[in-house]
Amino acid sequence: MSSDHSAQTALVDSTIRLETFTGVDIELRIAGVYIRGIARLIDDAIRFLIVSALFALLIPTGNIGLGLAAVAGFFVWWLYNVLFEVLNNGITPGKHYMGLRAVNADGTPIGWTNAVIRSTLLVADFLPFGYLTGIATMTLTGTHQRVGDIVAGTIVVYNRPRKVRQIADLHRAIPVPEGLTAEDRLLFLSFQERISDLSSERAIELAETLLPLLGKQGQEAVIEVLAIAQGIRIGT
Repeated sequence: MSSDHSAQTALVDSTIRLETFTGVDIELRIAGVYIRGIARLIDDAIRFLIVSALFALLIPTGNIGLGLAAVAGFFVWWLYNVLFEVLNNGITPGKHYMGLRAVNADGTPIGWTNAVIRSTLLVADFLPFGYLTGIATMTLTGTHQRVGDIVAGTIVVYNRPRKVRQIADLHRAIPVPEGLTAEDRLLFLSFQERISDLSSERAIELAETLLPLLGKQGQEAVIEVLAIAQGIRIGT
């Protein structure tokens, strides 16, 4: 793979690996400039429609209505991200459509303070025109953070860790090998339940540990363990 191709890929998406307090590794796929830009355009279009509707309703009432529409429009534009990110697990309508969500840099949900900081600093990202500053900082940081993200300590990621899930069919079942104890069966089932929370490397490590005598390695081991677990689950 060429260095030019690697650089282009880094501008689109990247990943970080975190270890939770339970000791489980999770891999977060960070959204790049392009995918976040589409989500932002969707959210901006929705906000514009809401504000336009407010002005259409209130302007005919005169100067007072115009003033109320301006104030309401400001709060709609500012609170839109805050309310969705705090009350809807970091997911605005635009992020939902693109399969994204905003989280703290440690993977935890965003709270009120960080959500307010992110929303307020959208102004800084927009300057000098057309989100140029936000695009520049997202391109230069390895975690694709705009100014608001850097100050608030947040990132935007894909909604679920999907890398491991993509390489394995969770519904495929094979006959359960002879000699598995009840404890062994519980380990296989536990692996199946945790698969979406494991990084690829951690999943392979655990799968190879569960199948030391079958000679399976890498992704083949993961697929085999999941198939055996499904066999245990449905009673094959």
